[in-house]
Amino acid sequence: MSFDADENMKRVLKLFWQNCHEPWEQAIAPVQLGPHIYYVGSSWVGVTLLDTGDGFILIDSGMPMQLYLIFEGIRELGFNPKDIRKLLISHGHFDHAGAAKAIQEYTGADVYCSLEDLAAIEGRDPEALRNRSEIYHGVSVTKLYADDKPIIQGNFVIHTKLTAGHTPGTTSFFFQDKDDKGRVYNAALHGGLGLNTLTDLAQTEEMRKKYRRNLLEFRELPVDIVCSNHPHMAGFLERKTGAVKEQADYSTPGVWRSMLDHYLALLDSLEAGNSQNQR
Repeated sequence: MSFDADENMKRVLKLFWQNCHEPWEQAIAPVQLGPHIYYVGSSWVGVTLLDTGDGFILIDSGMPMQLYLIFEGIRELGFNPKDIRKLLISHGHFDHAGAAKAIQEYTGADVYCSLEDLAAIEGRDPEALRNRSEIYHGVSVTKLYADDKPIIQGNFVIHTKLTAGHTPGTTSFFFQDKDDKGRVYNAALHGGLGLNTLTDLAQTEEMRKKYRRNLLEFRELPVDIVCSNHPHMAGFLERKTGAVKEQADYSTPGVWRSMLDHYLALLDSLEAGNSQNQR
C-alpha cells in the first residue's frame, strides 16, 4: 500500500470544492447507523445525528453551503432541526465547523469543542481553516470538552477523547445506543483520520506520533457501530442502501479495527516515502 500525498491532496481539494460550490451533486439520503444514530450530509462529508429522546446531539456541522441539505435530511427523518440541543465539533476545519454559527443561531444549541482547537473554531486562527477564513463565521463556543467528564443528553452519554494528529485538538467520541429489545451497541466516531495535514515531515513529526499512538490504542476497543464525518473512511455507504428503516442488527464486526489498520498502513507508507525522499 502506497500513499501519494500530492494525489491525495488533489482528490481532497476537488471534493472540497464541489461540496462548497455544488453540494447538491453529492447529496444523499440519510443513513441509519444505529437504533438512534444517523448520518446526514453528502457522500463526502456530513454530520452524525443522535436522537437522545430529549432533543438531538449533532456531531459536526458540515459546511454552510450544504446546511440546507443537512436540515432537509433531518426533516426527512421526521425530526425538527430546531430540536438540536448540543453541537459537538470534532476539529477546527471548515468542512466540519463551517456551519456551526448558523446552527447555533437557528437552534440555540450549546457548542462544544476542544481547548486546543478553540481558536480555529472561534475564527481566531485563519490558517487552520484551510484558506476559508474569508467566509468562515466563527462560532461562540459555550463549553469545552473534558475527557474525564462525559456529555449527557437524554439517553446518550458521550465520552470524548483528545485525538491530536489531524489537528492539535481533534476529538473522538465514544457512546452507547440501545434498541427497543434492550440490546446495547458500542459506537465510536474518530474525529479526524485524514493524513492530508500530516505530510510535512519537518513540521508534523510529533503530531504523527500522537496520531499513531491513538490509532494503536483505539484499535483494541470493542466497537459495534462505526460513525464517521467522512463516510468513505468507514465504508458505511457501501453497506447501507435503501430507505432508512429499523434493522435487527446494527453491528459491523471488524470494521472499526480494519478502518484504523488501513490508516496505520497509509501512515507507514507516508513516512517511508518521506524518509526515502530525504536521502
